[in-house]
Amino acid sequence: MKKEDLDNEGQEEFWGPPPSNHASQRAMDYNPNETERFNSVPRGWEKYDPTVVWLLWFFLAGVGAPWFYLGRPKYALVRIFTLNYLWIGFFIDVFGGLKKQINEANRQALSA
Repeated sequence: MKKEDLDNEGQEEFWGPPPSNHASQRAMDYNPNETERFNSVPRGWEKYDPTVVWLLWFFLAGVGAPWFYLGRPKYALVRIFTLNYLWIGFFIDVFGGLKKQINEANRQALSA
């Protein structure tokens, strides 16, 4: 056996361009729906603090404060006039709805 055969043992031949570790290639491969960690904005880059949003939700959700804070006045008015979807909206928020809205508002603020 040759030394080259030992070095390449167990490796399949690759036909095509070499894999790229370049940042632009990784950005093209980015899938935002892949996992939850890709759906959030990195710590320190948030325009809207999740703690503030949750405090507003806990104390002032009935008057739409968290959605006004997130820059969604139409959504806030719908929430106010429908009594927070007849109280079902509170449960939607607790089980993931508000977290998704915070992440979406931060992504929009980051891209603007």
